[in-house]
Amino acid sequence: MRMYDYCILDFSDPAAVSDKAAKLGWGGLCVLDAESREGSKEKGKPCIDVAKGTIIEADKAATVRREALKRRRVFEVVAVRGLSDEANRAAVEAPAADILLPGDDSRVDYVMVKLAKKNSVSIGFEFRQLLQSSGEDRSRIFSRMRATAKLVRKFGASFVITSGAMSEWDLRAPSELIAFGRVLGFETPGITKAISAWLIERNRKRLGGKWVMPGVEVE
Repeated sequence: MRMYDYCILDFSDPAAVSDKAAKLGWGGLCVLDAESREGSKEKGKPCIDVAKGTIIEADKAATVRREALKRRRVFEVVAVRGLSDEANRAAVEAPAADILLPGDDSRVDYVMVKLAKKNSVSIGFEFRQLLQSSGEDRSRIFSRMRATAKLVRKFGASFVITSGAMSEWDLRAPSELIAFGRVLGFETPGITKAISAWLIERNRKRLGGKWVMPGVEVE
């Protein structure tokens, strides 16, 4: 099974990042700064599959909805990091979005998780938030993640577990993210799906031109 780290936030050196990821055991990456890299000169060719993603950072619900629809037609993965509760709510209400990445202080309640399930939006858990925090901040962030994970399990919403890497040094092996998922309270089958290629495979099919709606494709 090919495993993907879905939320890589920096790809200034594609060869270095993808090489490190391959050595750690990843079959692919999804880079969320793909838009900012358009037209830039690549330093090297990635050695593993790299999906073209984008991240929407906004504090207005209207901006999230507009950008999600616009970028859905171009990118293989659309993630949202809401800068307000309003924006986070809009993300889980938008079927055009794929992943909600809650901020360090974002609160995800049961209504948002139920909306995420209804609209097939995955809740993201970034290991980097713990890696780059300490003391009381780390304890607070971890408590929030555990509370969110409990709601995700209760309502059966989909989720992704990611390093959230901002450099090659933030990358973690699949086994480490699986362990992270277990600490959050998830069971192994769910964690395995959370780092599998299902989301990218689904969206590539949608962008292929034959997809009409769930269950309907042009032959």
